[in-house]
Order: sequence, then structure tokens, then C-alpha cells
Amino acid sequence: MDLLGTELVDSLIRRYRVRPGCRFLDILPVGIPIHVVRLLTVYSESQKIPPIEEFILKSLAAGVDTVEDICGFLGLHQTTVESVLVSLHLNELIAVPPIAEASSPSVDRGNLLLTAKGRAVLESLSRTTIIEKKLDGVTIHGFSGQPVALDEHTLLSQSDLKQFGLLELPAIPRECPRADLIHVPLLQQCLLQKAPQARRSQGGTVVGIRAVLKPKRLRYQPAYMLQYESTGQQKQASYIFIGLNGEQDSLSESSFNSKKGPARISHLVPMLPDASLKPQAIVAEFLTEKQFSTIPLSGLTQQAELKARIEAIENSMTGELVTVTVPVTSQTLADRIAARREAKATPVSTTTRTAELREKNSLLEAELQQLRDKLAECPYQMLATHECAKTLRDAMATASRRLMIVSAFLSSQVVNDNFIQRLEDCLKRGVEVWVGFGFGDKAKRSRFDWSYAEDALKDLRRKYKKSMFLHDFKNSHEKLLIKDDDYVVVGSYNWLSFEQERGASYRRENALLVKDARVISDHWAEFSRVMSPESKAES
Repeated sequence: MDLLGTELVDSLIRRYRVRPGCRFLDILPVGIPIHVVRLLTVYSESQKIPPIEEFILKSLAAGVDTVEDICGFLGLHQTTVESVLVSLHLNELIAVPPIAEASSPSVDRGNLLLTAKGRAVLESLSRTTIIEKKLDGVTIHGFSGQPVALDEHTLLSQSDLKQFGLLELPAIPRECPRADLIHVPLLQQCLLQKAPQARRSQGGTVVGIRAVLKPKRLRYQPAYMLQYESTGQQKQASYIFIGLNGEQDSLSESSFNSKKGPARISHLVPMLPDASLKPQAIVAEFLTEKQFSTIPLSGLTQQAELKARIEAIENSMTGELVTVTVPVTSQTLADRIAARREAKATPVSTTTRTAELREKNSLLEAELQQLRDKLAECPYQMLATHECAKTLRDAMATASRRLMIVSAFLSSQVVNDNFIQRLEDCLKRGVEVWVGFGFGDKAKRSRFDWSYAEDALKDLRRKYKKSMFLHDFKNSHEKLLIKDDDYVVVGSYNWLSFEQERGASYRRENALLVKDARVISDHWAEFSRVMSPESKAES
């Protein structure tokens, strides 16, 4: 089993990727928010009646029904018997005739009667009392706002999420629900599930909730989140949640989607490299069937794993001391949590800890270089949105023979003075540059940012007529980047109108980098034929 748990992730994707009316997009490990609170409850508790009450009730059942007779029968003082009778009367276990002109609770010397409730208590020798009781460690689901049967000690803290590489999902709403919104029967059901034998032996029942007390803590339940996009005209995201046991979490799914959870996390969901079956749907859109059939999807999955590991190490390295965040797997999560708790319980000196971290840092640096070397050897790579802009800059800076950029749209956001200078530097090195653009959208073409970018490219073309080719497709939505014979990048990313940097507002794009010589040659031949001056003259 590999470190990232590819087999598990693949099995989850194969099992859940098909959803009516949806297209599978991503899978990522997340933390589902769980409120851990203390509740002040109204508790109905069954208690065994004291022996003296038992004997008096049995006396009444046997026909000994006056105070004098009970005192003589049991050999008790009258004051003791009367105080017990008052308590039984207040609890509606006996019926006492009315007392005239009594200044305090007492009992008359008339005949006393057992009530139906008293006979029931006598039969069970226990009675129900209503008390206030504080319940600690009650877990409230962060999406549904209702109790769930979870053990607080199995949940993760916010720092644990960072340690194990899980995305923190926000509670919806963020605040813990009020006492009057918590479903009491569901709370009782959860209490029984968490400690069935203890609860049943006590015989108590929660009948109400008075308040949600402090402290209130937010913890997280680890899970996998699968993202989908509707296939209709209006693209909408939806999610399902899978527990670490591989089973679907319908409660989290229904409550998250019903409370507009997808819209609330649109800025949080990171661009994951891909899941094992995700590239299949994406790649098929950009390559011919013959080209597509040659791409090993397992290689794409391997590339995704390498990038995830590299990013995890890079993001976690700070100076000489390191705390590593690695993608989570359900097979290793429990072991990691247990090891983390054991480490916390075992005191370690600062000097020892520093030495351990420095040693770990050294090993990680060596691993990082090995991973980068392996990634460079991958013939196919899925690019995240923020990686596309970096790839374009690298292509312009390192191209030695030829460079082709095709984009549906133009914008001065990308084609600015800095871009033109870098493109001119490329031309000065003797690189043959081909630039194509032109989607048939009159509104966008008439905007200043488009015209500014187009004029800048035309000025550069007039300066380098022999080595730069500029072509307006008029009505093409294609996007392409080719550098020398090194690679071709195809996908949805508009190279000349959009630039996404890491950490910026999230926007989903698909891009596939291919290092296959035949695929590169086929794309160059096709686009250079269409963009050549001879082709333009013929049209």
C-alpha cells in the first residue's frame, strides 16, 4: 500500500463516481465540523424508593390505612410516619382526605388510599423523579445542528487537521444551535448509542434541554468529500461525504447541500491535482481517440501523488524546523492520531525535539529532490490553475527553438508591457513565436483591455516579421501552449486573458501537459498549418 492510499481513493471513486445528472470532479480529505458542548438538561430518572416508603406503601396495600395503625404496625414514631406520608402525597402516590384549617402540610387521621401511581411504584419499588442534570461531551453536528453519537476523543482539533492535511469545513451556521432547536428524542437516542448498557441500567431519560453551557468546542470528524458538477446548462456543485469506513454519510450530505454548503465553501476548495479517474473525462475533450488511448491513466495518478507530496513538504518547511503535512489516508489516520497522542503524553526535552526535527528536515529535503526528479520524468501531467501561469512564464523564459501560444481571449491583464518584454526577449534569442487568438465575441473584442493587448501584439509582430506569426482565428475557443519539442499543454486555460496565482480567488480550469513527441508534433503541424501566412492568404 502506497503512502497516499491510492488504492483506497481509487476504490471510492469507482464506487461513487457515477451520479445521475452529475460529472465527477474531485475527491479530497476533509474535517466535518462537530460542536462539543455541555448541556443543562431536564432529566427524568428512575430511583429505588427508600425502605421506609416501601414499608408504608405495603402497609396501605395490606389495609393498614391510618396513621395510628401504620405507627403501631411498623413500630415507628408518629412524626416520622407523617413526614413520609407528606412526601408520598406530594409525589401523588397516596390520596389524603382534605385537612381543614391546617397551617402546614400534614395528614388526617382518616383512611389513606393508594393511588394508581402509588400501586405502580409499589410494584416496581422505584419511582421517577425530575431533576436538572449537566451532560458533558455532547456532540452536535455542524451542518444539521442536531446531536450525533460520536466519541469526543475520536475527533480532531483544528491543529490536527493541519497535521494530517485535511480541509477544514465551516459549521453552518458557525454558532452552536440554541437549546430550543436541539431535538430532545434524538439526543436521548444518541446517548443510548454512545453508552447503551450504562444508560439503560440507570433508567433515566432526557425530557428537556434548558441551556447550552460553556465551554463550547469545535472539533472535526475526518472524512472524504467527493465533488460533482451538474451536467445541465446551469453548472452547480454538489458533494457527498464518505466516512473512513468507506460508507456514505447521508446526514452530512443532505444537511450540507440543503444549507447551501457548496456556495459557502467555493472559496475554500483547493485545486487538487486529480483523482485517478478524473483525467479520463478531461483528457478525452482535448485529444483524439487515437492519442487518448496511448495515455496511461495510472501515470497521471502517480504524477498527482508526487505533486501532492511535494506541495505538502514545501508548504510545511519553515527554516530548520519542520512539521510535515501529508495527504490523509483512512488506513493510516487512526495510527497517526494514536501516535500523535502518545507523543503528546510522553514528555520530550526541547533539545531532543529540536534535534529530531532537524534530522527529519534533512530527510525531507532529500525526499523532496527525489520527488521533483520523478515528477520531471512523468510524460503526462495535470496542471492546477495556478500552475498554468507559471508554465507559460517558464516556456517564454526557456524556449530555445519554437513557442506557440493559442488563446480564445485577449486581455491587458496578461498581455501587458512586462509580457511583451518577455516575449521580445524570447524573439531576440532566435525563437520562432506563433500567437493565435480570436473567439467571435463582439462585446469582448470591443473592450479596451482586448484592443490594448491586440495592438501590443501587432506592434511586436511588425518589429519581428520573420520570426513572429500572429493569427486571428475569428471564431475559435481553442487554448494551446507548445514549447520546443518538450511539451504541449491543452485544456480550458486562456493563456492570454487570465492569470491565476497561488492563493488567489479560486477558479477551476483543466490543463493537461503532454511530453509525448508524436502528440506534440501532431498539434504543432495542425495549428501551424491553420496559422501560417499561406493559409491566411488562401482564406
